[in-house]
Order: sequence, then structure tokens, then C-alpha cells
Amino acid sequence: MSKSEKKYEDLEALVEVAAAEPADDVVVESEPVEEHADEADADNNRTNAQKAIEALRDDDEEGSGVTLKAVLGGDIFSVSWLRRNLPFFILIMIMLVLYITNRYSAQKEMIRIDNLKKELSDARNRATSRSSQLLQLSRESKVAEFLKHTPDSALNVASQPPYTIVNDLPEDE
Repeated sequence: MSKSEKKYEDLEALVEVAAAEPADDVVVESEPVEEHADEADADNNRTNAQKAIEALRDDDEEGSGVTLKAVLGGDIFSVSWLRRNLPFFILIMIMLVLYITNRYSAQKEMIRIDNLKKELSDARNRATSRSSQLLQLSRESKVAEFLKHTPDSALNVASQPPYTIVNDLPEDE
């Protein structure tokens, strides 16, 4: 048997005792009640036991859980409920702010990474292009053509193949 079921059984037992008329040998001290008292006087003349039982019942109903009626009626947003759950709401808000901040910084980093990848790709393309231009300009045919079209150059294309000079002299030691 759970705690709440036992509490309800105890509450029902108290209600039955309070609702029952007092026995002849039990003396109940209370103020005399007028026969023609209205409802307000009847509330004032209730015994302390009945008031305590109703207070217990109200406390149980308040913490009994969230019902559809309470949600739709807005009763779940009572002051006591908000006070009980305020630390939880603060925790949720802090976690939400951290989540948004983390996502924003991650998106900034992804954009930065994409920009750096584009720069790297552009630099590779320029390097490849320059390298191919250098190879093309350094070919012998291109160098000869460049020398023909440059009148100030004292260099000419050799008409004879290169030859090796042999040193016949003995070395002095």
C-alpha cells in the first residue's frame, strides 16, 4: 500500500468519525448553536477536527498531480506550484541559454571553416596555375622565342652543340 493510499484511508476514517454524531458518554465542548442559524453561522460553528480534515483534504488535492482540468483551467499556475517549481524553471532557462549559445558558436565556427576551405582551394588553384605557367615559360622553345623577340638581349641561341673542355695540363701539387 502506497503512502498516498494510506493517507486517504486515514482521511476517510477521520471524516467518518467527524460526521458521526457524538455518543452519549462523549462530551463535546462547543458553543450552543441556534436553530435558525444561516450557512455562515454553520461554518463558524464547525469543530476543529472538521476544519483540520478539510485542510488535509485541500493539501492532498493540491499536490495530487496535474489533471487536464487543472491545466485547462490554469490552476497549475498557482503561486504555491510556481514556488515549488521555480528552481526547475531557472535550471531549464539556464540550459536553454547555454544550448542556444553553443549552437550559435558552432554555426559561427562552421561558417569560418567553410570560408577557410574556400580560401585554401583558391590558393591551391593559383599555385597550380602559376606552376604550370612557369613550366610552360621555362621550356627551351619558349626561351628561344623570347630571345628572338627581345632586341636588347645579347644572348643568342647556340648554333653549335655544347662541347666539353678537357684539361690536359698536369696538376701542380
